[in-house]
Amino acid sequence: MQADLKKLQESVAGLEGGTVLERQPNFEAKARDVRSNARSIAARSNEFGASTAAEMKALATTVSIKPGKPGFSCYDPTLAQRLNQAAAQAGQPAVLKLREASFDEGPAGVANAVKRLWSNIGAGIVSIPTLFGAAEDPALAGDSAPITGRDLIALLATLGIDIGLFVLTVLNPAPFQPRQLRLDANIRDQVTRAIDTAIRRAPGADMEWVRRHFIHHNRSSYLIIPNLFSCEPTGDESEKAMAMNHLASVLDDLDLVKWPNKEELEALREEEGVYSQTDMTNIRKKRLADLEQDDTIELDKEKADSIRKAEPLRNHGLFSKAERVLTITGWSENATRDIEIFKLVDTDGLTPLLAVLNDLESKADGTSE
Repeated sequence: MQADLKKLQESVAGLEGGTVLERQPNFEAKARDVRSNARSIAARSNEFGASTAAEMKALATTVSIKPGKPGFSCYDPTLAQRLNQAAAQAGQPAVLKLREASFDEGPAGVANAVKRLWSNIGAGIVSIPTLFGAAEDPALAGDSAPITGRDLIALLATLGIDIGLFVLTVLNPAPFQPRQLRLDANIRDQVTRAIDTAIRRAPGADMEWVRRHFIHHNRSSYLIIPNLFSCEPTGDESEKAMAMNHLASVLDDLDLVKWPNKEELEALREEEGVYSQTDMTNIRKKRLADLEQDDTIELDKEKADSIRKAEPLRNHGLFSKAERVLTITGWSENATRDIEIFKLVDTDGLTPLLAVLNDLESKADGTSE
């Protein structure tokens, strides 16, 4: 076993390989051999100890036989006790504690350095209670290897590379590549047929008339249609209302539009009830008051009176825009007062419905996207 141990020590004297990538697999292979040979030596040592313990127990039994008893040869109780103690000691198996083999070059060296750093930080945190007189908990005490100079070099080298890459990215960013999003051909075909059907069923309708029912508000797009009940019960308006209602149902079945939830509707109603944040009325009144304090400036009396009499505008949110959309598209006054709104679904940065409408408009104009 002594010869095996000497051979084991000599086997790890050096590593062959000209580069880090060549040395690392050689290191890992030698580490596996060292562990395997060490376990083999420990197993043979345990077998030898167990055999020796059995022989000493048998000898202790022999010298324990008193004179006149069968098998008596030499009675020595003190020797028997010592032999049993020695047998118990020899029979204890050796506990093999192998240190973790770590390759301290290249990326593996950085990983091991970070691992040691966190191990030391964890050990330091666990030991904080002992500073205030508390007993150390063995279950929480972890093994922490010291951070060597090689570890610090690996960490600093990694930080330098990361900072350099960050600076290069800032100074020379990669060119922007717009995403090429494609709409499913089956969905595109179903939407096209649904719009064509609505145009055929709505008297006097065309693609532009359908497109006017779509508006944008606060980073989202919406489909606006009148409530069927508020439209004229007979005539062209009723046919148009039915066509748009059926179109909305098809788009909803395809998950391209959705009805706003309760919270969204409440937010839209509150939006309509506040003053406009972009109204110029109060700004003009304040400016007029500043100018009136300057006697050297002659103001237009008629224009000044108009500014004083002006009332601040309330905010015109999605509901107001929807009402105006229906007015523009030719719906009756009663129909414009009762609206239905559907929020267009956005998928991966693409609104599929608007993509189809743009495609159909381009074909109608004889142009391409």
